[in-house]
Amino acid sequence: MATRDTIEAYFNSLRQKRDWESFLSDDMMFTSFTSPIKRVSGKTAYRASTERFYSMITALRVKEVMVDGDRACALTHYDLQPPGLRQRCRRGVWSTKRQDHVVGHLL
Repeated sequence: MATRDTIEAYFNSLRQKRDWESFLSDDMMFTSFTSPIKRVSGKTAYRASTERFYSMITALRVKEVMVDGDRACALTHYDLQPPGLRQRCRRGVWSTKRQDHVVGHLL
């Protein structure tokens, strides 16, 4: 699967809230440069660290995907529903893939 196809399929599955984890490599690395900087290693740790954020997603739009070989950057817009609030979040996510799996995210 091409890099663009992998990234678009991952976000499509995440939007539908089904089977998005199947796109993640077991040894993936995740780095969030929000404050404080957060780094996690492995699919299980990534799922645990993003569970709360992903549970608040009510809508997800991928505005643009830029690809350079096995790396991609997706400009995404999330509508979030935290308890008692409603907000929107725009993010750029650099993703790296290997053998049809996401092996890294930089946020």
